[in-house]
Amino acid sequence: VSQSRYAEENLQHAQRALHDMKAIIDRCVQADQLGNVTLIQDVQTVDLQPLVQRQIKASPTAQERVQVLVAAQLPSLQIDQQLLEVIVKNLIDNALRYSDPVTPITITLLQQSRGQQPGLVLRIANTPGLSGWPDEHKIFAKYYRAPGAHRDSGSGLGLYLSRQLAQSMGGTLDYQPSTHQVEFVLWLPQSPT
Repeated sequence: VSQSRYAEENLQHAQRALHDMKAIIDRCVQADQLGNVTLIQDVQTVDLQPLVQRQIKASPTAQERVQVLVAAQLPSLQIDQQLLEVIVKNLIDNALRYSDPVTPITITLLQQSRGQQPGLVLRIANTPGLSGWPDEHKIFAKYYRAPGAHRDSGSGLGLYLSRQLAQSMGGTLDYQPSTHQVEFVLWLPQSPT
């Protein structure tokens, strides 16, 4: 892959990240002005599979390595699309950055209820790269980076922010590694509670 392609991809990544951060900051300011400590959500109908495909299409590296498996026809979510995009983008970027670069990344989408609440699951799995395995007790801590990850750029906020956003939408983001793969599991309710 040429240097110019990487430079262009990095520029696009930075521009998307700035756009996402600005939108979240704007919402936090709105919430603060209203005296509300929760993030104001713009709930709309969102189809998860096309949203994931758009995030993959935005990165040539992801297009080459990410496989999406869909268990069945998925219902739409009633959720904040922009916040969901931030989570999905963070999870894909993390998998691309810290996985073995010659192995595939698998995203599985399926329907799954929690208790009586219908929802959808996004599972993203990859083989660990040179950075190694993250510490499962620290992985969602603010500013945490695995010891082997320090040679790559990053702030240690992506997973922390993603988990906080998932919780703000009534969902969960968990680390559930297998014996051979790093795996994150995002569960979201089909509609707000």
